[in-house]
Amino acid sequence: MHANTTPVTSFTICNAERRAGRGMIDPIHVVLYEPVKGTGSLTITCYGLAWTCWWGAMGDCHVREFLRSVDAGYVVGCLVRGQGQFQKARRTQDRERDYLVDIVAAVQRALAAGVPA
Repeated sequence: MHANTTPVTSFTICNAERRAGRGMIDPIHVVLYEPVKGTGSLTITCYGLAWTCWWGAMGDCHVREFLRSVDAGYVVGCLVRGQGQFQKARRTQDRERDYLVDIVAAVQRALAAGVPA
């Protein structure tokens, strides 16, 4: 067996607000994995759910920079791809996707504010 140390950044966002007065988001745990510039992954856990995605070609930037520069809807699409969403009722899918948009927007706000430093 061979194991390597990898460049991982993790942080937790607490007290993030949802859009349009919908209340607060549960604590959001974020893990950014950046093996080399231009590639990396994002893993988010919140309220007992988890989402992850990998980008292999982000240009000449790190994951945190890439996430600040793209639309939250794009990131949500990447996170839910392959999650078996077709097995859930449409109403449940829409509700979870809407919640995930708020979560991703909170992650983007935290990154824009310099978290993690």
